[in-house]
This record gives sequence, structure tokens and C-alpha cells, in this order.
Amino acid sequence: MRRHGARPFFLFPLLLLFLLSSPAWPGTNGYLEEMKETAARRRLQDDRYWDILLFYKPAAGGRKSLVDDPKFFLAPGGKRDPGAELSATLDAMFDGSLSPPARCRFPARYEWLKETLPIDPARLPRPDCPLLDNNLRAINPKSVSLIFASGHMNAPASMFGHTFLRLDSAYESPLLSYAVNYAATINPKDSGIAYAFKGIFGYYPGYYSILPYYAKVREYANMDQRDLWEYRTNLTEAEVRRMTLHILEMEGIYADYYFLDENCSYDLLFLFEAARPSVTLTDRHKGFFVTPIDTLRSVLAEGLIDNVVFRPSTARTIRHKAAEAGEAEVVLAKSLASGDASPSDVIDGPLPAADKARVLDLASDFTRYLYLKREIPKDPYQGRYLRILAARSTVAGPPPESRPLPVPAPPESGHLVSRASLAGGARDGRPFLEVAYRPAYHSLEDPAEGFNEGSQIVFSEAAARWYPKDEKVRLQRLDLIDIVSLAPRDAFFRPVSWKVRTGFATRDFPGGVESLVYALNPGGGFAWKVSPLGIVSLLAETDLAVSGRYDRSFALAMGGSAGIARQVSDRWGVLAQARYVHGVLGDRERGRRFTASLKLPFRLSRNRSLVLEGEHADGPSVHVGTIRLTWNAYF
Repeated sequence: MRRHGARPFFLFPLLLLFLLSSPAWPGTNGYLEEMKETAARRRLQDDRYWDILLFYKPAAGGRKSLVDDPKFFLAPGGKRDPGAELSATLDAMFDGSLSPPARCRFPARYEWLKETLPIDPARLPRPDCPLLDNNLRAINPKSVSLIFASGHMNAPASMFGHTFLRLDSAYESPLLSYAVNYAATINPKDSGIAYAFKGIFGYYPGYYSILPYYAKVREYANMDQRDLWEYRTNLTEAEVRRMTLHILEMEGIYADYYFLDENCSYDLLFLFEAARPSVTLTDRHKGFFVTPIDTLRSVLAEGLIDNVVFRPSTARTIRHKAAEAGEAEVVLAKSLASGDASPSDVIDGPLPAADKARVLDLASDFTRYLYLKREIPKDPYQGRYLRILAARSTVAGPPPESRPLPVPAPPESGHLVSRASLAGGARDGRPFLEVAYRPAYHSLEDPAEGFNEGSQIVFSEAAARWYPKDEKVRLQRLDLIDIVSLAPRDAFFRPVSWKVRTGFATRDFPGGVESLVYALNPGGGFAWKVSPLGIVSLLAETDLAVSGRYDRSFALAMGGSAGIARQVSDRWGVLAQARYVHGVLGDRERGRRFTASLKLPFRLSRNRSLVLEGEHADGPSVHVGTIRLTWNAYF
């Protein structure tokens, strides 16, 4: 009897443990309903911070989240129903059976609800969140910097530049901090056409990721020859923690990525709003294009930046050192990096000690660059690099004191990216007026400050021309894409320059006839910096024109162009080009074409410029001269 009577006594602690660990205990349901009623009364589903956390934006009939991953929503219709998602989130916070628990999976939502309602944490399930806690300890966020990577001359998708965040901790070196990136996950097997189509129309998923900052520095500054601008924000530690919680709950969640607007830069702005909801960053961009420089300017305009640090790329540093070395020293440093010369050749050679130090320093920088670009295997690199460093240690003293590396104009100092133009001129003595509009981004004739020298990327520029004598208005051109990358070659770096232009352009035909044709003009070649001319380029080109005015409705020509681009001063520039193509298919006779042009751009102010232009076109029974003065306004 005593054994049977004792059984309830021993089961009581187990029963108590079960009750305390169950999804709900007496009073929980009533408390949950109380919180829901309070949330409904306060209309928290319409609170701006709820919109920020869920990426809600106005849409037809209400609001819609920009996030497309169903894992992000707890309610079946949560993507379009903020109220249902809020109710489902409260249910999940009180449900201790979910895995992972809702307060661990959505820590930013939990913190906001706890503070806003307010919720008594003691009346909620209290699960362990080991992954969340470990991530917060590892990141240890104290402050945030916005990083701008300059454009990549040989990658069309990166010519606009790129922005990401750095979560700074208590470590002295920022290289030990973590970077937060938002990028598309692409299929490497996609062709160029598929890549462009999917990127423009949102067929790639975009993900936030957290990775060591030194990895991004190695990728951009060391491998891709891209300068980094580090903008330290004035977010408080509490605001940084809110941002970090939101980042952690967004990991592994995708949104459809659109290269032109919902892209790497725009989606970062939600993180700033999650940290400091008083700023309105995402609502600033309602146009068709959103570029990294646009989002950088938005953050600056909201007063979020305290100071700026410039981190030059390895390529810029090498070029700077090479510019101060003699030609023989440059050749020797390059030979050391390639393994064609030995460090002993430097140590035992006739160079003064200071010049030996300069050669070895330059060689070590370039050797490491080649390894990061995977042009040297690991084992040969380690042996070669260590031998260069060992030789350097035997040379007393630093190299001759060099001038400081020039810091270029910061990216935000450049002109705004949309442009409207008004021009007046004459074509073969016939006066005309012309208006043009371009949504984005930058052309070689625009003010160069803040942009990569020799780069041009233009989308959807349209121009209409009116001839008063003829009382005719015509579409003069519609450039769908017009990209030029003039990347100068030197002793250390051998990039390929290239161009591609496609759209509709007015061409001259015999008898003084002008007609709109579809044109595709790709090209590739080389460019060099030649003093005092500037950037000198030689490109092989193909020209395809499609129109009913051609025999067989098209003309395919091949040839080349030579050009000079020079920034004479901070206001004046010179652009000169000569181009000849010879017909090879279709209407071979009328496909032959020679053009020569000279442009003299003049910067009036940051967002105003003038361009004086003269052009001569020569073809079968066609000799046309045009002169034009254009006023440009950037906005």
C-alpha cells in the first residue's frame, strides 16, 4: 500500500515540469487574446515599423511585401495581409512547440512587439536560442559603416558600383568585422542574354549574407581592382543591435532580385530603417532605376554619416608605386613576380639600396595580386613571395619617401544620374533643335568627377529633333544600351577595352534622305594612357543596321575606331574619334561608312554642362556635316 500511495508523490515533479514546459499554461490564451486586442486597438498592423520589418510597400488594393520567400511569412496570406501576419506572429510567440521557436527565428519582430505592446516576457515560453546567441556574440556589433565599391570596368553588372554594410565590433582592425551583402544568386551556366533577361525581370533570387569583411576587401580591392569608400554611420549601439537582429532574421530568405531597382543597394536601405525608423530611405526611390550612388546619397542626405575613409585598390597602389619607379625598376619588379628573375638579382645588382627596397616592395605587392587573381598556384606563390620578403629584410631602411597616393573625388561628388538635354545646331546648313532624356547613368561627355575615368553606361536615352524649315519632328535616336569601357593598359595590368551599343539611330542615305534604322554596334580592343593625349583607344568594331532602305533589309559591316579621351582640367574635356566600317554582308555598298567627331564638354556646375560637337559622316553618295551645342541638366 505504501508503494502504491507513494506513486503520485514521485509523479508530481514530472507533472509540474510538463506543465511549465507545455506550449500554453493556464492564463496564456487569455493573455494572448489581450495582446491581440491591444494590437488591434493600436492598429499595429499599420505601424510603419511593421512595414519596415516585413518590407511592405503600397500596392493595388493595399500593401504587399517585397519579400517573395514563403518561409518569411507565418500567415498563409502574410505577403499581402499585414494584419494576418501580425496576428500569426503573436500566435507563434506564445507557441513554445515551434522549431526553431518564433522568438529565435524572428528576433527583430519579437523585440519590437515586446516593447510596443508591451509584452511581459515572463508570460511567454522561454526557449533557448543558441544559434542566435552565438551569432550575436561572434558579430558583437557596436557600429555600422556603409561601404561603396567603385565600378568594375570589365563587368557590365558592376559598372554602377556596389554597396554593402560592415558591422564593426570592438576589434581595432575593421578587417576583423563582418560584412553584410545583398546580391542575386545567378546560374553560372546562363548565357549573356539569359543573364540580362533574368536580371532585369526578376528571375534571380536575392539573399542577404554575412561574411568576414576581409573577404570582401580581398574580392573587391585586391582581385577586382575596385576602390572602397568606407562611410562610418552615427547609429547608436542600440540601433545597430536592432539592425543586426533584422539581418539575422533575413538570412536564408529570398526576394526576387531586379537589377534596375530592387537590387543590391535598394534592399540595404530597409536595414537602415530597421535601425532608425525615423529615417525615410526606401520611399525616396520611386523611379525605374536605383543605383548604388543613389542609395549612398540618400543615406548622406539623412545625416547618417559621420566620416569617410578611402581604401585604395591593390591595382591603384601598384600603379602609384610604379609611377615613381624607373622603367628598368618596373621591368625588374614584374620579372620577380612572374618568377623570371630571382631576388638575388636585385640584392647583388648595382641599384642603390633605396631603389632595391622599392623594387622588392613593388614585386611583393604584384606577386600577391597575381596569386589572388589565381594566376599563380599556391605552392609557387608561397615560395616566391617569401623569398622576396626575405630579400627585402636584408635591405636597410624604407624606399625613397614617395608622395602620398592621390585620393580621387568621392562618388557622391559626381553629377546626378538622370539627364535632360536641349541642343541647337545645323545639319548641312539646315538648323535644328533637339531635346533628349536619359534615365541613367553616365557618358564620356558628362562631367568626370566622381566616376571611373573612361567608363560610360547609358540606358534608354531618347532624342527628338525638329527642323524649322521642314516643319518636321522626328525621333533622332533611341539608345537602349550604350556602354563603353576604356580600361588603360600598363606594365602590370592588361585589361581589354570594349563597347556595345544597340537601339535605333538615324542614318543618312543617298538623296539627302534620313531614316531610322535598328543598329547593333559591339567592339573590343585596347586603350592606353598616353601623355599628353589622355586615354588613346583602338577598337575593332562590327556594325549591323536593319532597315527596309537597305538591299536585303540589312547591312553588316566590320572595321574599327580610334579615339582620344582627355580631361584637360576639372572643367574642360576633349573627346575625338574616327571610325570606319566596310560592308561585308547584305547591302555591302551602303554599309560602308566613315565618321569623325570632336566633342568639347565643359562643366558649368556639378549638375550642368555644355557640349560643343562637330561631326562629319561620309558614305556612298553621302557627305554630311553636323555641328551642335548641347546644354545638359542632371537630376
